[in-house]
Amino acid sequence: FETISRGSSPAALTAPRPSAASASASAAAPAPVASPVVTSAAAAAAAAASNGHQSSPSARGAGAEQTVLVVGSSGNIGGEIVRQLRARGGLRVLEASRRASVASGQVPLDIADVASVRALDVALAGGIDHVVVCCGASTFGALETFDSGKWEGNCAGKLMAVSRLIVMLANGQEVKCLRAGGSVTVTTGQSARTVNRMWPGLALNNAGLDSFIRCCGVNPPRGVRINAVSPALVRETAEKAGLPLAGTVPAPEVAAKYLELILGNATGQVVDAGAQTVFEKSHQTS
Repeated sequence: FETISRGSSPAALTAPRPSAASASASAAAPAPVASPVVTSAAAAAAAAASNGHQSSPSARGAGAEQTVLVVGSSGNIGGEIVRQLRARGGLRVLEASRRASVASGQVPLDIADVASVRALDVALAGGIDHVVVCCGASTFGALETFDSGKWEGNCAGKLMAVSRLIVMLANGQEVKCLRAGGSVTVTTGQSARTVNRMWPGLALNNAGLDSFIRCCGVNPPRGVRINAVSPALVRETAEKAGLPLAGTVPAPEVAAKYLELILGNATGQVVDAGAQTVFEKSHQTS
């Protein structure tokens, strides 16, 4: 459910099972906060006019074609989101990657690089309506495997990179390609509230983003809806890594949660996909 830097192979994982710790973690997790629906089309249009931006289809009219940019489409979740969006029809779907080439037709973007994010205005001069983020790097390992520099790198790879991207897109000052009344949907993860000794880096990044989304999604600037999907371990990811499949969630089921948020009216929501279980034994590092 995210890129993980680690000191050992994920094959060291043991089969997950539901446990008292899992129930405790879920009980301790904050209940989803009811958030306001996106501002009206008229308000979005007014925001667009005052800031010199185009408005989203909700403000321009129901018949206007919407453009969706999927960042991280090479992964299991991102690839399935692209497939489902294109199958739906009536949408222009673009893909972004830090390894994009001219031949690929993809938009070059490294979310950890501010200059790369600012360059979106050139690459997407016609504007876009929705951004979906299926990337971000967290560092796998117990607390004793970190030093200050490695910990800062962990925070920068996902918590800072993703939250900064949201700030730049939603405010519409540094980056103007996202139309008023559009949306940003990002990927967090249920490691935010699943106790595992080897997941402090993952837990911080995902829990921080969950709280950030719930707060910044309340009356967001320019009517830009801000949401997240929080998946359990994706089945296809577990299969490729040779991990047990118990407690995993199929990528198509995860992707469907994104489409509901992209094309709906919700803002400030963190939506679960599947239910993460606690591993029977802690991961081991080499």
